[in-house]
Amino acid sequence: GWGYLRLQDPGAPEHALTRVLREDGSELALGTNAWTTDRFIFGGDIRPVRTNLVHLVDYASTGRYTLVYEPVVPVAADIVPPVSTMEELPAQSPANFQVRWSSTDEGTGTAFYDLYVSDNGGPFRPWLERTSGIGGIFLGEAGHSYGFYVRATDQAGNVESRAATAMRSTTVSVVNNPPVLELGGDVTLDEGALFTRTIGVSDPDAGQSVNLELLPGAPAGLLFDAASGSMLWQTSDGDGPATREVRIRATDNGSPAASVTRVLRITVREANQAPRITPLPDFLITERFPLEVAVEATDDDRPAQALGYSLLQGPTGASLDPATGRFAWRPRGDQGPSTNLVRVRVADSGTPSAISEIAFTVFVRDTTADLLVAVGSTNVLNGQSASLPLGLNADPGITNVSFRLPLPPGALASVSLGALAPDVLSATLSELTADGVTVRLELASGTSLTTDRHVADFRFTTVPGDASDLFVVNPTQITGIKAAAEPVASTLSRAGTLVLIGSEPVLQMGGVDSLTVYGRPGTRFQVQAAPDLNGPWTPLGPVQIPADGRWSTSTIDILDPSQLLRAIGL
Repeated sequence: GWGYLRLQDPGAPEHALTRVLREDGSELALGTNAWTTDRFIFGGDIRPVRTNLVHLVDYASTGRYTLVYEPVVPVAADIVPPVSTMEELPAQSPANFQVRWSSTDEGTGTAFYDLYVSDNGGPFRPWLERTSGIGGIFLGEAGHSYGFYVRATDQAGNVESRAATAMRSTTVSVVNNPPVLELGGDVTLDEGALFTRTIGVSDPDAGQSVNLELLPGAPAGLLFDAASGSMLWQTSDGDGPATREVRIRATDNGSPAASVTRVLRITVREANQAPRITPLPDFLITERFPLEVAVEATDDDRPAQALGYSLLQGPTGASLDPATGRFAWRPRGDQGPSTNLVRVRVADSGTPSAISEIAFTVFVRDTTADLLVAVGSTNVLNGQSASLPLGLNADPGITNVSFRLPLPPGALASVSLGALAPDVLSATLSELTADGVTVRLELASGTSLTTDRHVADFRFTTVPGDASDLFVVNPTQITGIKAAAEPVASTLSRAGTLVLIGSEPVLQMGGVDSLTVYGRPGTRFQVQAAPDLNGPWTPLGPVQIPADGRWSTSTIDILDPSQLLRAIGL
């Protein structure tokens, strides 16, 4: 186990123990497991006895150790006092100024300092006693001259001699000037504007630093960076109309510190914001259906302002309540089908007034029928391909439509459907017969707001031949089914024309002054008019058929609508 051994130090005091070796040559740690003392302490009230001892603590000790010593070199006694110095002082100083000192000692080192001061040549008196510091702030008075000296005492008790005169002196005559703070001129801005500014600050006294401080009373939300002097304030509604004061204080680090306070005035004008209008969708109604729409708007100004409504554009018979913004319209029986743009303006009561506008569309369906099937018109050279556009004006709830297209017998070689609208889910054709073809369409319910809309193209290829013909394509056998398997009550058709162009021209009148001549592109004809087949035939003018096979004019004046027209090749 562990053992403790104490014995009289055989080498002290002329020799110092440096190593302790075990019997096996290993070494005890000096200072931890081996140490020396110069006295024995009994404890209690018994005074210690001076005697040199060696102490050993070891584990599994054999009791035999080798002690290694080195001679002790005697140290000469420290009898020389330290030598102190003081840093230069300026001839002129502020009321509070710094005094610094230091010392050198070749022996035990400096223990502390005593500082003395003379006021206006008077006797020296203690300023700082037994201080270990090497500097301090002296609080003087303006117009007084001060002299200083320092005495140092070392660790051996040697004290430096008193100075016969002041080691350093200065006169308090420098006044600490306050910083110079430049906030810039007062500013005026509108609500919602961003205010930014960086202030300027300097100190006329060399070597001094300045601290900036935002004093209480600044607007809420104003940000101030004391390090850079930058200010930022995002104004908002409710900040105006008002004038806010921003007070900044600048303080230097002089002795005593000097400060200055400046005020910046920020005037915020109330900005009139335009009303906010709730968006509106478009509307689909039928003739004689009463439509009422609430145009809702709010004013974000505080306090909120009164709002007035006006109808800028709308259909005949529509009205708008100027106080509530309620739009009302009941289309007449002759106002469908139609597309009607409605524009409403909302103005607040500010000065000047701020306005906002909104627009929406009202589609009106023709109520004379629940389902209208319309066929467009086209012309085509025999032996070539073309298409007739097919359109619907239908209740949005209709999901299935079928109708028969009468076609010129034997004129078409093949038929198909193409260019389907997005709301057409499927489209089929029956077999082409001598009297035409049946079209069947499946529609997505409620997908369209328009009144007349294109749903598909009826595509075909004509049979080659020289005979020309104008055929009216008027849909028949029209049926429609709604999503709930409810059949439509009434249907209508709108006919188109199919002009087959062979070697002969085809003439079509559109009133007393409109004429269309169909023919092969590049052919020339003389258009003539006569009261009957026996003549006389009066020339009305030459015609050259363009590339699309269709020549039209609205400048022919036929006084007698019963006259006959013909085209003679040139």
